Amino acid sequence: MEEMAIGVPTKLLTPKRTSEIIDAQVPSDIIFYRVPIAIPEPEPAPPEPVGNSINAIGGEAPLRKAPELEPSITRIFGSVSTADIVESIKAVLSASEEGARVVLAPEDITINEKESEDLGVEADRLKALGEYTIEIRVKGVDPLPRRVVIKAQEADR
Repeated sequence: MEEMAIGVPTKLLTPKRTSEIIDAQVPSDIIFYRVPIAIPEPEPAPPEPVGNSINAIGGEAPLRKAPELEPSITRIFGSVSTADIVESIKAVLSASEEGARVVLAPEDITINEKESEDLGVEADRLKALGEYTIEIRVKGVDPLPRRVVIKAQEADR
């Protein structure tokens, strides 16, 4: 017995129309919730006196300031990948008949942040709480900028 493929005729969207639909329906902030990894903060070292405790003039030596700590990132369990971003966008677009016809893949998402393990950014995934800029690329039209916001989620959610 021979198998017969049954197709449903669909009209493809033009790149311009696809871009218009995404721009109109996808919010400027795409929000994700992830559980942060708790890392105990090191205790700051007490200030050390400069030289002897008493200087040549007879007063006490000035204290050195503790070094300024660089702002740290809060890593998350798991990550937010370009596939997660596409899935979220598709969920929003599926609310309309025309939006459901938009075709997007993880390769159509570009993370604009500089790749850095220290900042929790890899080529196709985000690994820390924060705000990141992305571009949704549709072939033949200008990319659409959006922001991915990763917020802390309670561990028991």
